[in-house]
Amino acid sequence: TIPEGKTFDRKSAKYDLNKLANILIAFANADGGTVALGISDRKYEGINLLADQKKNDILQIGSQRIVPTIKIALIREPIINTRGLNDEVWLLTVQPADDKLYVNKKDEVYLRIGDETHRATYDERKNLEFDKGIRAFESQIVDDAILDDLDEKVVTKYKALYGFEGDNLWDLLFPKGLAKRIRDKNDHIIYRLTVAGVLLLSKYPTAFIPGARIRFIRYEGREAKTGTDMNIVKQIRIEGPLTEMLQQASDNLEAQLRTFSS
Repeated sequence: TIPEGKTFDRKSAKYDLNKLANILIAFANADGGTVALGISDRKYEGINLLADQKKNDILQIGSQRIVPTIKIALIREPIINTRGLNDEVWLLTVQPADDKLYVNKKDEVYLRIGDETHRATYDERKNLEFDKGIRAFESQIVDDAILDDLDEKVVTKYKALYGFEGDNLWDLLFPKGLAKRIRDKNDHIIYRLTVAGVLLLSKYPTAFIPGARIRFIRYEGREAKTGTDMNIVKQIRIEGPLTEMLQQASDNLEAQLRTFSS
C-alpha cells in the first residue's frame, strides 16, 4: 500500500534488469531508496517463478550493471503469492552517496523525479557533479574569454605574487588551474581560460558569468522589509576581479559600521 515516489518503487520479478539497475542508480544519486521486487499490479507475484540464474543476476546487479559498484541491501520478505504458495518479495535498498555519481554500463545517469526514473540531460548531469563535488565549477572552460579580457593591473600583481617573469602568460595560468590546455583536431595545443581565471583576473567577470557580483545591502533595523515598509538604507552593486570585489565589500562594510572613541 506504500505509494511509489522518490524513494520507493515496486516491480515484477520479471522486470528488465537493466531498467531495474537504472532505478537503483536514480535512487543512489538522490536520497536513496527501495525497490520491492516481486509485486505485479499490486499483487504478490513473488520471486520463486524465476530460475536460480536470474535470481543470481539480480544479486549481482550492483557490481555487474552499475558503475562504480554499489552495495545493495537485500531483505527477503516472506509472502503468500497469487498462486497460494509460500514465496518472497525482495526489498532492494541503496543508500545515497554524497561524493559519487552512479551510472549504468552505457555511462548514462538516472535521476528520480516523483515516481518516474528519468535519464539525466548533459546539464543535469553536470549540475549533479557540481553538487557532489566531482566536477569543480571553477575548472570549467569559458570559451569566449581571451587574454585581452584580463585586467592588466591585477595580472601584474598576480605575476609579482609568484615571481613570474616569463613572456608566455599561459605558463603561469595553466599550472594554477586558471587555464586549461586543449589539443585541437589538427593536433595543435591551444589554451582557454577557466571560470577561476575569469573570476580572478578578468576586467568584467559578469560578461561571462552573470552571477559573479556582490550585492551589498544595509537595512535599517534587524530584519528585511518589503513594499511600503522597505527599510533598505544602502545598496551597492560590486563587480570586477574577485580580489577587488572582496576588498570593496570589506571597505563598504567598514564604512557602514559606527566607530567609537574613548
